[in-house]
Amino acid sequence: MASFFEQQDKAQSRTWILGVFFAMGMVAIFAVAWLATAILLQGRSKAIMDPAVIGGTFLAIGAVTVLPALWKYVTLGGHGSKVAQALGGVRIDPATRDPDERKVMNVVEEMAIASGMPVPPVFLIQDPSINAFAAGTTIRDAALGITTGAIEQLSRDELEGVMAHEFSHVFHGDMRINLRAMAAIFGMMALGYVGYILLRSAPRGGSRKNNGAAGIALFGLALAAIGAIGTFFGRIMQAAISRQREFLADATAVQYTRNPAGIAGALRKIARLHDPTLAIPQASQFNHFFFTEGVRTWMASHPPLNERIRRIETMAGGVLPEAPSRAPRAAAGSGAGAAPAARVPGASVPAGAAAAGLVQALSGVGSVDRVRIDAVHEALERTPNLLRAAAHDPMGARAVVYASLLAGHDESVEARLHAISSSDPAAADECREMIASMRSVPARHRLALVEMACSALVALPLHEYQSFRGIVSGIMRTDSRIDLYEWTVAQILRSRVEDRLRAESARPTADRVTLRSVQGPVVSLLGLVACTTGKDADHAVQAFAAGLASLGLSAGRLPDPAQRSLDALSEALDSLGGLKPSERGRLLSACVTIATHDGNVRDDEVFIVRSIAERLAVPLPPAIAA
Repeated sequence: MASFFEQQDKAQSRTWILGVFFAMGMVAIFAVAWLATAILLQGRSKAIMDPAVIGGTFLAIGAVTVLPALWKYVTLGGHGSKVAQALGGVRIDPATRDPDERKVMNVVEEMAIASGMPVPPVFLIQDPSINAFAAGTTIRDAALGITTGAIEQLSRDELEGVMAHEFSHVFHGDMRINLRAMAAIFGMMALGYVGYILLRSAPRGGSRKNNGAAGIALFGLALAAIGAIGTFFGRIMQAAISRQREFLADATAVQYTRNPAGIAGALRKIARLHDPTLAIPQASQFNHFFFTEGVRTWMASHPPLNERIRRIETMAGGVLPEAPSRAPRAAAGSGAGAAPAARVPGASVPAGAAAAGLVQALSGVGSVDRVRIDAVHEALERTPNLLRAAAHDPMGARAVVYASLLAGHDESVEARLHAISSSDPAAADECREMIASMRSVPARHRLALVEMACSALVALPLHEYQSFRGIVSGIMRTDSRIDLYEWTVAQILRSRVEDRLRAESARPTADRVTLRSVQGPVVSLLGLVACTTGKDADHAVQAFAAGLASLGLSAGRLPDPAQRSLDALSEALDSLGGLKPSERGRLLSACVTIATHDGNVRDDEVFIVRSIAERLAVPLPPAIAA
């Protein structure tokens, strides 16, 4: 199976498929519109061939198809949440105590943390059917949607299978092409919508006064007929981009969860429903987004359910039971026969194992591994409830970030708390209660709590978040220096909250920059990584050379001591925006080569690699040693 970076590159190149179908649909629509014009201009062949008539028809068709397509893409293209809201979705509160909502939120949080991607917002759609979808353009602006029927009728294992399927769409780059296809389909169907509106609005009756109304109705009928051509190509487009991607997402979900019975059980329950479609008018144009078909059309956008179940059973090596369920996870220390608990991020491990864990994490980019899911689950179960519950609430999330930063300091804690109290008194009081609990959590694991907190911080009003961010900066600079843990927290906040807030109004950019075209900043970044992680001079030189060699670069020198700072590292990363996905993968791999060069990976090295992955928008899983 292709890597995350290869899949992302392919997703960008697959746009030509949409262009072909859109062009075919436009040609067909224009041909039929021109034929209709010819009928209206009977006997005036010269008028039919008049360039002005041809050009006018072309421009009219273009205006009624291309402009709506562009409008749709602009209004929905910046954020997956917009798609969910267009379908009537309401975001599930990360702090929800509803058992069904909590079940799906726990599944999503564990998968997101285990895969290294931001915890996406989850939207609930009031519909009794069993369905779900992923929307957005990148892992940073992804959103998930799920129907009330799914969270009420599916078991945890089945929900896990469905969510793993949707995470697969995120990692394979399907979301972006789905969004572009939706805009193109909307544009091609726009003529039909206009014709339908004219037909519905035309007055009824046969008097001479209604001759104009009859003309309007006839015109509306003609537009509806022409629009049917767009609908035809739109349905073909949905089927072309969706059917094989669904098979791939099913297979990937089995790979992620190692539990084919989960996703197969969900598909079986859908097959048994009397009416598995959604009762939402907007579902038609989003049909290719869904886990299974949202509406029935003459050309199915998804493979038959029985065929999907059969393929999953083939992967499992036999027919799966009707009511499958994995054995419950063993609690820590639950008896002599219990399986050993998976190692959690931040646990003490041998040096060689830590290096292997970081390399293994890099190989797992863009996937959700069963071992990591279980490790995250165990780690969260061991996390004090005070911290875990607070991370889901906007005020508690602020306190979690404050406590995470203060827990690494023994001095000036009271002074920092006093500074927080002057601007955010409620969160300061909560933070004071958390510090002792936070100190019991390994430093690497504290980052998972910060990641969870980000999904709540995104919901803050902009002015409140800016005030919070100012307090965080003040905490970091109290002792006139920022350590790597603090810097990593700043990068997580930037990529998971600030970039997401900016995505509400910003357009996604094409990632086409190569490492060769930005070689200067690349060499500077690798040199800073080699020096900043605290290796001695000889090791820094050797690690730097190894990192350069991994990218096929031979020339370069370490930055001067005066230039070695986290600010310089940030500037180098700022210069690397727009890298192609595959180039981001190569650069991150070079950073891992430097960090693991001597076989001794310290927390600082994990933090710096983790931060670079955040800035490059690469979902790096937690480094869990075997």
